[in-house]
Amino acid sequence: MIYHVTLAGKEHIVDVKEIEADLYRVVVDGAEQIVDAQKSERTVFSLLVNGRSHEANVTEQPGGFDILIEGDFYNVAVIDERRRSLVRQGELPAEGTQVISAQMPGKVVAILAVPGQRVEPGQGILVLEAMKMENEIKSPIEGEVKEIAVEVGTTVESGQKLAVIE
Repeated sequence: MIYHVTLAGKEHIVDVKEIEADLYRVVVDGAEQIVDAQKSERTVFSLLVNGRSHEANVTEQPGGFDILIEGDFYNVAVIDERRRSLVRQGELPAEGTQVISAQMPGKVVAILAVPGQRVEPGQGILVLEAMKMENEIKSPIEGEVKEIAVEVGTTVESGQKLAVIE
């Protein structure tokens, strides 16, 4: 299953395949790991990642997880590929931190929101020109613009991060 995982404002593509019971092939942004995951308590997992042992305390939150590994805290937003597709099609409401990415190559022709600004669902964030058409990129959620990752005139590739709304 493919997941879109946002950590510290950066989106990562994570592909998880179960090899056998409790053993997984996990590919993060193209880098493969073999993970043996055993749940030892309600929120505690014992992980063996490429032969190295880790203990993770994982607490589910709306739209993601709080994870404590060896004294380091991580808050990650997670959405699977199917749900992400349904959100894009408007069939499900988006929730949690949203990383807005370019759907096709293009050029940024206008920035409509700034970091710190509150936005409503459907409010324009920026305008991307692609295939000789201007496309207004809109916020999928009510929230605050945390990052605008591009500037006017920037040429972007498909999948490139444009903005983060939280």
